[in-house]
Amino acid sequence: MPVANATITPGPLELQVRPGDSVTLRCSVQVDSASVTFTWLRHGQEVAHGPLLELGDDNVGHSGNYQCVATNQLVQD
Repeated sequence: MPVANATITPGPLELQVRPGDSVTLRCSVQVDSASVTFTWLRHGQEVAHGPLLELGDDNVGHSGNYQCVATNQLVQD
């Protein structure tokens, strides 16, 4: 079954992150499949693998645009 509707969810669910706060981003797909792999990109560069991306308290060093790519044997989203 193709990967469908990859979604990034921040945690904790607060509207604003202050310098020094830790943030965990979770990537999930609508249809759960053991064969789905997740790749995290920051400004187009690969930074991590897996459904969770944990950003520590490096404050400004983690700012930027993040993307989660969910892939299985059929499709990428």
